[in-house]
Amino acid sequence: MGKNSKGETTVSIPITKEMTPNVYINISLLQPHAVTENDLPIRLYGVIPIMVEDKTTILEPQISMPNVLRPEQNITIKVSEKNNKAMTYTVALVDEGLLDLTRFKTPNGWDEFYAREALGVKTWDVFDDVIGAYTEASTKCLKLVAMVLPQKAKRIKPTVLNQLLNF
Repeated sequence: MGKNSKGETTVSIPITKEMTPNVYINISLLQPHAVTENDLPIRLYGVIPIMVEDKTTILEPQISMPNVLRPEQNITIKVSEKNNKAMTYTVALVDEGLLDLTRFKTPNGWDEFYAREALGVKTWDVFDDVIGAYTEASTKCLKLVAMVLPQKAKRIKPTVLNQLLNF
């Protein structure tokens, strides 16, 4: 599945149309338990998205109609798909001046339906499984922290001033 060389691991992942619009790759890197002489993290992990596009889902509507329309005029509008794919459509005629007022930009339906989806799984760290390699170092660290921190925090007593104002 994966190919290793010094400092690099390569993995090939077959991409299928069921993965649209995206999939996530979860990567974990663990140092060997016996390696404690360097100061590199014992574990690293990350999640990255891979965008997947199925070109067969892209529709290219073609509209045939007059460029200029006049009030009370009958018109014929022909709608087709460039590659003769089945599609459902809605035609809306709106005055161009109204669209300019709101800086309306025609939405791209494909971008909306195939937008990136949020990662829908919970992730967790494996810290509890790997901390054993650093038991001695972490124990020393905790003892140092306990010596530095005061046993009881000195708090400032709250003071409230009440004044009666006469007008």
